[in-house]
Amino acid sequence: MKKSSEKHVYLVEDDLELSMALKMTLETEGFICHDCFTKEEFFQKFEKNNSEKQKHSSSIILDIKLGNLSGLDIFDSIHTDFKYMTYPVIFLTGHGDINLATYSLKNGAFDFLTKPVSEKQLLETINLSMVESQKRIDDKNFIESWMDRKTKLTEKETDTMYLICSGNTNKEISSKMGNSVRTVELHRARIFEKLKFSSAVELASNYEKYVNLKLKYNVK
Repeated sequence: MKKSSEKHVYLVEDDLELSMALKMTLETEGFICHDCFTKEEFFQKFEKNNSEKQKHSSSIILDIKLGNLSGLDIFDSIHTDFKYMTYPVIFLTGHGDINLATYSLKNGAFDFLTKPVSEKQLLETINLSMVESQKRIDDKNFIESWMDRKTKLTEKETDTMYLICSGNTNKEISSKMGNSVRTVELHRARIFEKLKFSSAVELASNYEKYVNLKLKYNVK
């Protein structure tokens, strides 16, 4: 299997029999399953495989109760320790844990499955989480590409870019920045060249997407 097409699942479940059954099901369907029985083991495997250049879709199946530990503790740690959450989290819950599961959804979990979970429901949810994971990876790459290209702009070009994205004409930008229209035109041309856009509409649309994604992922 090519690395870019790999689909990884981190299975955090302290019930050995259930963990083995779930892992067998997932591996039969072609997923790469990293089974973990404790918080410490999970983070060892997760940090080893987590990459700033992540290319493959991944998700986490997390038992909401791990002995005396709540799976929510792991969930909160992931959100605290990692800049982007490209790994959708699916909670496994007992019937008495619905309130906890609802809380987890409100705080960013992808879904929750109630034990005993059917193979059909498990695979459907995992496949949906992989689609979501790829979307988050694409968003992450978009943000980082924008940040990288934006560093190529001078301070004047950056200020000009903001005014272009706000819908200002060259004449209006010239007035606000105290430059000639010709200077603004030169700034505009260099901005389009450096950011690889061909029009003000394309620039503004992509900048709006960048700002919205930064807010969504709480990227500074």
